[in-house]
Amino acid sequence: MSSAIEIDVSANIAKFKASMDKASLEGQKLNKNLNKAFKGIGTAMKSIGALAGVAVAGGLGSMAKKSIDAADAIQKLGVRTGASARFLSEMRVAISQADVSSSEFANSLTKLNKSSQDAADGLSTPKRAFEKLGISVSEFNKLNTDQKFTAISEAISKVENPAAKSQIAMDLMGRSGSQLITVMEGGAAGLEEYRNKAIDLGQSLSQEMVDGAAAANDSLDLLSKSISGS
Repeated sequence: MSSAIEIDVSANIAKFKASMDKASLEGQKLNKNLNKAFKGIGTAMKSIGALAGVAVAGGLGSMAKKSIDAADAIQKLGVRTGASARFLSEMRVAISQADVSSSEFANSLTKLNKSSQDAADGLSTPKRAFEKLGISVSEFNKLNTDQKFTAISEAISKVENPAAKSQIAMDLMGRSGSQLITVMEGGAAGLEEYRNKAIDLGQSLSQEMVDGAAAANDSLDLLSKSISGS
């Protein structure tokens, strides 16, 4: 009987050790991903990565977790829209002033990409909208998402009739298109000004940083499951 109990206890200890070893490995991976996520954000933020083990034990600071979540969201929006991390992160200042969320902005970019393809396929509504802006659809479709929005902003800024401007924006970018007119009315130069402001505020994120944030969140999830055993 005593021997059986000892064997059972030993088995449980071995199982617990294996679980902790797995958690340790996930913690090391998390530490690496946190450092990657916060690269370039500043010394104070980088220190979170160095203290990842302590942070996980006590819970990541709310500010740090919000920063990771925001960067992770940008990474996912980039996958959806084809826009760069720099562009999406630097445009947050501009779209917030237009009362447009990052998700709504992403929907507008996705719609713009679809509209340009639809126009190339001959669909009348987007084709007519591009014609009104004097934009060659074949040339427009050679641009990346960042460049497409900049080109549309420049063209729309030159439309004098407010009603026509709003209609074109909605035809090409959906419901949020008209809300984005305040962002686009300064043209390409206006967008650059917004983006420079975001850079000055430290809101510009590289692709490496958002990829690191996404990986960090994945690691946090795996680590949580390793510890809980779920």
